[in-house]
Amino acid sequence: MWFTTIGGFIRWLFNRCKTKLTDEIDGLGKGTILKTRQTENWLIGILFSAIMIAIIVLVNIVKENNK
Repeated sequence: MWFTTIGGFIRWLFNRCKTKLTDEIDGLGKGTILKTRQTENWLIGILFSAIMIAIIVLVNIVKENNK
């Protein structure tokens, strides 16, 4: 659930906020690459979360090495 919400929000931002946020989060409509928007939102959410975790880990490693 969290990944689809994050993915819907990121998709809404990529659409320059021209669509309804609730439609993007709920995954209403046909997907552009995959069959459903729900699946696309889930995948976008997973990728975004993994990138954010990697950035946080890298920042902490650099911070520890600079002490």
